[in-house]
Amino acid sequence: MLGGKSSEKQCLVLSGFGEEEPKEKCYNIHEIEVKSLKGNSSVKMKVTEVPIISKGTRNRYIEKVQSEYKHLEGLWFSDISEREHLEIDILVGADYLWEFQTGSIIRGELAEPVAVETKLGYVLSGPLKGMQKEPINVQLCIQEEGLNEKVNRLWDLETVGIKEENPVYESLIDEISFNGERYKVKLPWREKDVKIPSNYNIAIERLKGQIRKLKRDPEVLKEYDRIIKEQEKEGIVEKVPKEEIIKATNKIHYLPHQAVVRQHAETTKVRIVYDASAKQSKSSPSLNESLHIGPPMMPLMYDVLLRLRCYNTALIGDIQKAFLSIEVDESDRDSLRFIWFDDTSKEKLLPVIYRSNRVIFGAGPSPFLLNATIKYHVEKYREKDPDFSDKMKSSFFVDDLVTGTDSVVEAFELYQKTQN
Repeated sequence: MLGGKSSEKQCLVLSGFGEEEPKEKCYNIHEIEVKSLKGNSSVKMKVTEVPIISKGTRNRYIEKVQSEYKHLEGLWFSDISEREHLEIDILVGADYLWEFQTGSIIRGELAEPVAVETKLGYVLSGPLKGMQKEPINVQLCIQEEGLNEKVNRLWDLETVGIKEENPVYESLIDEISFNGERYKVKLPWREKDVKIPSNYNIAIERLKGQIRKLKRDPEVLKEYDRIIKEQEKEGIVEKVPKEEIIKATNKIHYLPHQAVVRQHAETTKVRIVYDASAKQSKSSPSLNESLHIGPPMMPLMYDVLLRLRCYNTALIGDIQKAFLSIEVDESDRDSLRFIWFDDTSKEKLLPVIYRSNRVIFGAGPSPFLLNATIKYHVEKYREKDPDFSDKMKSSFFVDDLVTGTDSVVEAFELYQKTQN
């Protein structure tokens, strides 16, 4: 139809899902220029000539629904055609998709279509009112190697205007709160009415072994006790009131704990880590098994370090006591109970029941809770300073900030922003 001249041939195996014994065929390759019907933008590309791209046609629904959405008014859509049906003449693959797209996206309200700008006009993505509820058959064939990155970008939902979030993250964001000093989150339970074993007996037995070990190193025992008593003063942990020690709830759970000693650490030499994987029996679930681990929220360390090398001036920092800065909702605190002693200097040790009011070290979802809270916090600055918000979201690895600027002056300005 285009009357182009064939410059070369390419042998391909074109097949759909379920097709039996596809055969290799050789097709002509043409060099063509695709130009917008409205405007001067064009894209040169090589295309493979095949007998049929698709037998399906598409109704001219864009003209009908454009007036229903204010954010679509006045836009030129590349799908508009004078034909009765909009036939598919050229199928653009991942190798040319980014030559067409400009990066501009126009969004409406939630659950409304999204307009994605290309050099040939806007294309429409997302739900439309009144669309026929018919089954859609999608076939994807990739025979050429080396297209992994391009295919990943092609199928990235945010690229076509659809932002996908994990329901665990969405639930956390829906329920997160801020009291003016710190954020409060709920534990991401796998079941709404969860029932977990108390683990009281195993917590007591593990505590006996732990205290025997600590008594062999009095300095570590003293520091261990000091940490718990200091956390009690700061409200990080609290003693469970006598009237609440025994109460009717399915979420009372005791956690064994132990000391992680780092003699050469410059700051925290002793850290208390809770064992949320401890099980009362082989058949009973642990706390970690009862909680969602949460989606990965951290950028890859490789990306963070590589990005750091792009700057002339590095800016490094961390959040002090990051996990312990996030409160746990009151309804979940009894699942974070642990046992310690009233006075470790006494000959006879009296056990005391505590519970943690903050996110703990050792729970599976703790990194997710921290990173989701950081993301939620920096997102609040998007409207005021979008560049700063994006920079912070991509520069945290757990509680460590790894970023930089092109000058010392800019680095100091960025430092001041992070403090505020």
